[in-house]
Amino acid sequence: HAMDPDDVIKFKWNVHFLSKINGMKNKQPLICESSSRRHTRRSIVAVRDIKQGDVITDADLTFKRPGTGIYPSKIDEVIGKTAKIDISEDTLIDFDMLQ
Repeated sequence: HAMDPDDVIKFKWNVHFLSKINGMKNKQPLICESSSRRHTRRSIVAVRDIKQGDVITDADLTFKRPGTGIYPSKIDEVIGKTAKIDISEDTLIDFDMLQ
């Protein structure tokens, strides 16, 4: 396709514009988003009272907000552990509670 000099300039500008609006390859949250992420992310929570010495099963756990506890992606590191202390229903699970 034949282009005149003005078409080449427009084409070059459009290519540059498209590369700018595509953004970065590696997406990551902004610093200003960190506090809201903490409140919207979920944590592992006890779905029932767990007694000291009980072995944690997946039936004992659920995921709730806020995200200040253990990430749900680490659930395999929680299941099968033994409770060091009594854990009340609706409590955020922490690795210090487990052995």
